[in-house]
Amino acid sequence: MDPLLAIIQPFLIQYGYLALLFIVFAESGLFFGFFFPGDSLLFTAGLLASQGIFDIYLTIIGVSIAAILGDQVGYWTGKKFGKKLFNQPNSFFFNPNHVTKAEKFYEKYGKKTIILARFVPAIRTFAPIVAGIAEMDYKTFVKYNIVGGILWSVLFLSLGFFLGKAIPKAEEYLTVLILIVIVLSFIPIILEILKTRKKSAQLVCPFCRTQQTVTIPENQCMAFYNCTNCKKLIQPKENSCCVICDYSNKKCSVSRTKK
Repeated sequence: MDPLLAIIQPFLIQYGYLALLFIVFAESGLFFGFFFPGDSLLFTAGLLASQGIFDIYLTIIGVSIAAILGDQVGYWTGKKFGKKLFNQPNSFFFNPNHVTKAEKFYEKYGKKTIILARFVPAIRTFAPIVAGIAEMDYKTFVKYNIVGGILWSVLFLSLGFFLGKAIPKAEEYLTVLILIVIVLSFIPIILEILKTRKKSAQLVCPFCRTQQTVTIPENQCMAFYNCTNCKKLIQPKENSCCVICDYSNKKCSVSRTKK
């Protein structure tokens, strides 16, 4: 038997749906839940469902609800208590700059992040908390939380269920199958990072000469920029409309100048 399955299967058989739903809920939004093996747990539950121990439809519904509710709790925890924790400028973990970065990140990538984070261990625990800290629009969060929770639940439970039906002794390959799924889940995130890197530029402030990374706005020029070092307002040169084109190593996404 696969060593991972040897740990998870007896636990699920002994404690049943209650344990399964509690772990999914905790891993989805409670601080201490990041170490729970969510992907492995769902895959194993799917395997057990293929053997008739769990009802696959009831499991999918229950896990989806637990995952969604867990993220909701994580969001409100971050919104209510997060900024009180992140108020120590000299702290590595609780520096308020982390909140500022989170706010900018969720403003631009929030919708994708809530769904993608579901498929990344540990990150899925903290994603809703950071969304709450960054005060992501609640209606947007709820919508993508529901989509992400259902997709994650259906994918891993169905994968375990159908492989359990199709492959003899599929449980012996649990660890390998989980690792493959985790690697595949990172692909959209890596592509998004590469896409984002292409949209950034190294801008040199004309006043203090410091170099700083700025994000190139999509389908528009950057009409001004506040230097993060000297705080002065950087404006385009005469007969130009874009700070990126004038003071960086790249062109803006529009790549044009005033005529």
